[in-house]
Parts: sequence; C-alpha cells; structure tokens
Amino acid sequence: MKSSLILYFIFISLLLTGCQTNSQNDDKSILFAQLSDYLFNHHHYRINADTKTVFIITDAGCLPCNKKFSEFAARYANNHGVLFIITANETNLDVSLFPKSNNTIFYDSKNKTYNWLKKSAALIINETKVDSLLVIDARSIESQLEYIEQNSL
Repeated sequence: MKSSLILYFIFISLLLTGCQTNSQNDDKSILFAQLSDYLFNHHHYRINADTKTVFIITDAGCLPCNKKFSEFAARYANNHGVLFIITANETNLDVSLFPKSNNTIFYDSKNKTYNWLKKSAALIINETKVDSLLVIDARSIESQLEYIEQNSL
C-alpha cells in the first residue's frame, strides 16, 4: 500500500512537471509569434534565421539601469543577428547611440501594445521561439548582461 501511494505521488509530480514545461514552451512560442507580428505589422520586418537577440530599450523603471543596458546593447548595433526596439523617449534616455539608418533598429515611442515592450529587456531567440526573456532589473543587471553576452551574442 505504501509503495503504491509513493508511486502515485511520483506519477502526479511527473505529470504536473510535464504540463508546466509544455505551458512554458507554449508561452515562448506565443511570445515569438507576438514579436514577429509586431515587427511585421509596425515595421514591415520579418525575423530571419540569423536573429539571435532582440533588445528592447525603454525609459520605464530604473533610469540608470536602462542607461547601462542601452550602452551595453549599443555595442552590438552593427551585429546582423541583433534587433533593437527602442520605445524610450530621447529626452529621458540617450538613444543617439542607435543609428536610425540601420535596418535592424526600430523606433516606436507610441506603440506599447504588448507587456514585453513596456520594460527594457532582452529576448534571446532560438530557431522560431523565444528561448529566454530577461527583463532588466537593478538587482541582477550584471548577471543578466553576462548571460546575454555568453548565450546570444
């Protein structure tokens, strides 16, 4: 009786863990679809297989964090595997680091339809899904920048 009860709990745990993983994968696929739709509908751009990272630069939240993040991201402005969506107001954050002539840098200070456009973040792309979404946070910005550099650039 005890062993069958233990097996039952193990089975339920595995079942719940499996469902959670599928749900997370679905969320990442949905996020990729939203990103693709947004870029196509608002900027007439299609994500290609070379795209590895999308930087979202905003002026919401921690301004020193956004400044540090934008300076970090700007180092990759000429990397063809990196896209930029800049929603920051140029009076709040220096966006001159990102050349407007670059066809992988998109300015959009008005359209914040999706939650993922409201805070500075990095989306790490793997094939046709978002592998990681890192919302920039003051407590962990150093480790986030290190993770981005090691895993997507």
